[in-house]
Formats: sequence, structure tokens, C-alpha cells
Amino acid sequence: MAPVVHHPIQTLLDLIWNAGHTPKLVVDSTHSDVVVPEHLKLQWKEMLPIDLCATYPLNLDCSKQGLSVDLAFSGSVCRCMFPWNRIRMVIDRETGEGVALTGEIVSKTQQPDPEIEVQSPRAWTPKIIKGGKS
Repeated sequence: MAPVVHHPIQTLLDLIWNAGHTPKLVVDSTHSDVVVPEHLKLQWKEMLPIDLCATYPLNLDCSKQGLSVDLAFSGSVCRCMFPWNRIRMVIDRETGEGVALTGEIVSKTQQPDPEIEVQSPRAWTPKIIKGGKS
């Protein structure tokens, strides 16, 4: 059995949840591989805010491709998909601190999947966000 490898964004989410806080994502929803209601894509474009509040049944699934989660918008629940490379920020909603991500994030494994394009480690440039609540 191969070891479980967590994506760096998944690790950030776990750190925030383990602190008893709510992670907030900012997603670039201008791409067709981001699955959310179309009116949200039109409204928020590159800056779609997503709160992942653990008090709701999120039915969260992390895969090599990204994060799938059940979210409610205007009372309707839909299954959403956020590819890892479309997530632009991960913020602790309670503290306002987090990480802004630029470029692609690559999770290194000991035996890379031949179907996944490997990119330079320089492709991930995190920037620490400090300050007030968002």
C-alpha cells in the first residue's frame, strides 16, 4: 500500500481546522474545471470566497486533482470542485492570517504519477498574509 500524500493546501486546511477555526479559500473560478453554480463564477470571477465551516456536513474529499465539497448557496446544496491549482488563498477566517498562492502547487511523491505533468518546485510561491479578519 502506497503512503498517503497530502497536498500542501490540504495540510494548511488541517492546521486551521485543528486550531478550531474556519478555513476560507479564495478560488479563481474563471476556469471550466472549477465546479460551482454559474452565477457565482460570473459574480466573483478570480476571487470567489469559500468558507469551509466544519459545523456543516461538507462531505469533503481531497484527491490528486483537488478538493470536492458539498456547499449550500441560497439554500441549495451542490457538489463543488476546486482544483488545487485554482485555489489562490487559504485564510484562517478567525485570525485573518493565511497564505496567498501564486503559480501551480506541486505535491512531490516518491513515485510520481506518469499522467501528471511535473513542474519546477519554483512554481509554488507562498506569501504569508497577516492582519485583520477578512
